[in-house]
Amino acid sequence: MPNVKKTFYSVRMRAAQGGPHEQGGIHISGAERIVAKNELETTIKQLLLRAQNHTKGSPDFINFNVEELQAENIFYASTLPITTLQVKDYQAGRQTLKLLLTHLGISPKISTKALNLICHKKPTDRGQYGAWLLEASTGQLIGPPQGVRVSRMDLTPEARAALIAYHLNNNHFSEALTLASKIMLHPASLAEICWSDDPDYVAGYLASRQTGYLRIPYLKPVGVPVGGRVILLRKTNLQQYLNFLTRQPVLFSQIGNSPKKGVNYPWKN
Repeated sequence: MPNVKKTFYSVRMRAAQGGPHEQGGIHISGAERIVAKNELETTIKQLLLRAQNHTKGSPDFINFNVEELQAENIFYASTLPITTLQVKDYQAGRQTLKLLLTHLGISPKISTKALNLICHKKPTDRGQYGAWLLEASTGQLIGPPQGVRVSRMDLTPEARAALIAYHLNNNHFSEALTLASKIMLHPASLAEICWSDDPDYVAGYLASRQTGYLRIPYLKPVGVPVGGRVILLRKTNLQQYLNFLTRQPVLFSQIGNSPKKGVNYPWKN
């Protein structure tokens, strides 16, 4: 059982070039951790180095937020199950995303809109730094125009050790799994698609409760500094939904299953 008497802190870092994100700065780096008090200094140093040594460039704005969490308010859960799909290139990867969304009951029109939100984003786009919220039944974009930054989640040391054993503990993967797993804890979340804006990282994923976390090795060409995240959801109380995504602390203490690799397609016709 988790030690509920331990004091935890939420550590949130974000870095931008050209000023703060809210003033149009271009996103460079961001990270979320939930750590014990004795890990604070080391964690902040690690995240600072990460922000200062990013492939997207040197930020002129780095912001840290450190917040003590009430132990009784932390929700513990398992991550989504992990599967790595096999695709030959990013075009096949994006086609696979559309097929997966259709399998989940999302119409082809809205599936295409979800992908186009990311595909048509430009490296110079400013002011949109969070996830798009797309109502799955209508295709309407809802929520704040700058998007939603999902926050206050992390893996426990035990869960992180499990990812190391599976050779999956790079920052991109572990943080994406954690974030996607938190989104899917809310019953209004239907699916999420994402790929990174890091020019050297071309993988992405689709996440849902039905499929788990489906890692797709190729979703963009190498060298493209554009990425994004779209959450497809059913109609719900928007303020309560946003409060869960941005305020509810979640620690994932277990990995959903033993990861599967090289799967061509997870369903039979």
